[in-house]
Amino acid sequence: MPFVQALPTDDVLDVVRGVLDEHGSMSLQYGGGQGHPGLRARLAGLMGAERIDGDPEDMVVTTGAQQALDLIGKIFIDPGDQIAVEAPAYVGALTAFGAYEPRYLQIDVDDDGMVVERLEEALVRGERPKFVYTCPNFGNPSGVTLSYSRRQHLASLCREAGIPIIEDNPYGLLRFEGDPLPALRTLDPENVIYLGTVSTVFSPGVRVGWALAEQSVVQRLVLAKEAADLCGSSFTMLMTERYFADEDRWRSNLA
Repeated sequence: MPFVQALPTDDVLDVVRGVLDEHGSMSLQYGGGQGHPGLRARLAGLMGAERIDGDPEDMVVTTGAQQALDLIGKIFIDPGDQIAVEAPAYVGALTAFGAYEPRYLQIDVDDDGMVVERLEEALVRGERPKFVYTCPNFGNPSGVTLSYSRRQHLASLCREAGIPIIEDNPYGLLRFEGDPLPALRTLDPENVIYLGTVSTVFSPGVRVGWALAEQSVVQRLVLAKEAADLCGSSFTMLMTERYFADEDRWRSNLA
């Protein structure tokens, strides 16, 4: 649970007032299923802080990253399909995927993150998961971070096997020490679906997350999103866009 009491109340009030003053009608109306274009541009800039090159047109804004997990399950998983997950894996992801009745290929985790060699051994045995799900930075619940060499190995292994990687990265900007490691998305933009959220860097209450993927995947995610809830909250999307428009503000609060 993020310590939201640390958010500067005056800054949040300023953001809310600004949205209502400048975009009152828009903020209270339906929006598009892909998400507000201005917010997608801001989120692309936020990913840039981790050296991820994200085109706003290749993004869909979701109701937190949790909804992105559900939408991915909906478009990828048929009952009985196998998916590869870390052991242990984020329980929210298992709950989201579980609704679509997959079989789990569990890959052990050690102090350097997912033991990619175990995944490779499974592929040699003939296993072919629909995708690999990983939380490579400060994984939940393990707390470990995937090492650079294993990131390279995982990206190349899945590329060669034609298996997409779901990179769930809610905690990447929360590093307290050491140098950040490259996102899997930067190692293979075509094969990695990247998930992000502002829950850990702004507010979980605004329920803003996103998925960055190839256009063919984005189009399917948008259709699934529209079927689920038509669109996200215009108010909280505009509020989030305005908050991240001031880089000094969000960086100082994150620090």
